[in-house]
Amino acid sequence: MDLKHEGHARSPAHVAVELGERDFKVYSLLGYIEHRYPPQWRLGLNRTDATPWWGAWAPPILGIVAILVIVSLLLTWSVLATLYAGPAWLVGYFANRDLSFGGGWRLSGAALMTGCVFMIGTIFIYGLAYLDLVKLGAAFAAHIVVGWVNIGLSIRKLPLHPTVAAVKPNPFTLGTEKNSPR
Repeated sequence: MDLKHEGHARSPAHVAVELGERDFKVYSLLGYIEHRYPPQWRLGLNRTDATPWWGAWAPPILGIVAILVIVSLLLTWSVLATLYAGPAWLVGYFANRDLSFGGGWRLSGAALMTGCVFMIGTIFIYGLAYLDLVKLGAAFAAHIVVGWVNIGLSIRKLPLHPTVAAVKPNPFTLGTEKNSPR
């Protein structure tokens, strides 16, 4: 709270709301935006008004936020697994691996889990203030790369397609030629 916006209320947070006498400012890394309070607003931010309100609403707000985060992460992972399934199936097809589109979706979903664990650890370290926002963004990009590397390594471990595995080697060569599977 800085009634005259004199710069006395500064926070190390990445997003901050500064309340003034007639307006408020929202600061972020991209700058700030200023708005006047609507005339019908009456906000009691003194200790006797704000403490009971926050004490009553803190658990439901935190619970709702936790549920929204969990649901959004599950939806995001499902969408990413769906987006990764096509390229994973295509790489598996050209590598002569036994992989259906549904198998590519399951493989992609499983491959995303190592990146997920990496990102959870990174967010925990960020919460302890050992990382800044730029390093958190770099870790976010790295966790995407970890998922793709995991998909590539997993495809290599899949069994060969049955038609390729059934091809017998040519008995008239000394084993120097590779069989053409298709």
